[in-house]
Amino acid sequence: YQIDDANTLKGLLLKLCETVSKAMANHKHSRSIVASVQDYVERNYNKPLSLNEIADIFNINMSYLSTLFKQETGVNFIEYIHQIRLKHAYSLFPDTSLSLKEIAFAVGYQDANHFSRVFSRIMGETATEYRERLLREQKGGR
Repeated sequence: YQIDDANTLKGLLLKLCETVSKAMANHKHSRSIVASVQDYVERNYNKPLSLNEIADIFNINMSYLSTLFKQETGVNFIEYIHQIRLKHAYSLFPDTSLSLKEIAFAVGYQDANHFSRVFSRIMGETATEYRERLLREQKGGR
């Protein structure tokens, strides 16, 4: 394709710049949505959370949010919730006055067995093993 007219070339360049600008704005908007969702999850990790509920709160299509979330974070929405909940659970493990069931409920799991399965899958050891090891290490033993 040969461009003979300078105005045509200028028009094509303007169109290209406009397209790139829109794409960059969409990407920034996507990052903003995901950051807002992450903030919401961080503040509400101890409550029941679902992708559908979050999509409704942010007035966005659930499938679109799921895709955006995975693109921006590298993990799916449910895995992200597990990561946040486990992060908060870790801080409760040294408190031996709390049972593992109480910790599970405190960080948003409605079922202690589900918490245990998620913990084992992500950590590679059971919650009990993790707590015992943590307490041994705190006492100076290995």
